[in-house]
Amino acid sequence: MPTLVPRYSTTTGSVPSAGALTTGEVAYNLPDRRIYIKDGGGSVVELPLPGRWELIKEVTASNVAAVDLAHGSNGVVLNSTYDEYCVFLDRIVPATNASTLWLRTSTDAGVNFSSGVSDYVAHTSVNMAATTSAADAQIALTGTVSSTAGAGGVTGYLYIFEPSTTVPRFRFSGVYANTADSNRVASTEATGSRAATADVDGIRFLFSSGNVTSGTFRLYGRRK
Repeated sequence: MPTLVPRYSTTTGSVPSAGALTTGEVAYNLPDRRIYIKDGGGSVVELPLPGRWELIKEVTASNVAAVDLAHGSNGVVLNSTYDEYCVFLDRIVPATNASTLWLRTSTDAGVNFSSGVSDYVAHTSVNMAATTSAADAQIALTGTVSSTAGAGGVTGYLYIFEPSTTVPRFRFSGVYANTADSNRVASTEATGSRAATADVDGIRFLFSSGNVTSGTFRLYGRRK
């Protein structure tokens, strides 16, 4: 008995063209684990797989003042498309030794990032030593970070929950590891939110002093 095999590709990033499929026909991208179908309008669309984390944007920093991930800019999606987002930080190195990695947010797709003295509330614990702020101009994600690239910079992740929902307020949590100084390793847990309700559609990473020398930021969204 013959075996029916659907169309498929073994090439990463390959998407079938409309001419390659008939209406209602599906095709698989095996390495990406994605499924496509040609709809009634003649377009090839991806069939969503609920619960899957999808890479939205990867940014590699090179001696920049800040790294922004703003909805609608350079392919970034940061709205109600996903309920949960996660940013993976891979070896983020500051230009200035012993500076702290900060987070700020935007409500106008990155045109402005809130930096008022009472815009944020946060709780940051570095090696079990906790600091709580009820009013600040940024959220401290780490303690002090070594500027020596060989020390590894900051590595960790930041979870963002329903950024486009104004109730409850924008909130996040994250865990990070870095070398502070004299080969002293620091482990940080940070949670925080905006002090007031807002539809957040942009986030900014920056250090308390100097540029971001190097490192990679990867933004993921969890499919509904």
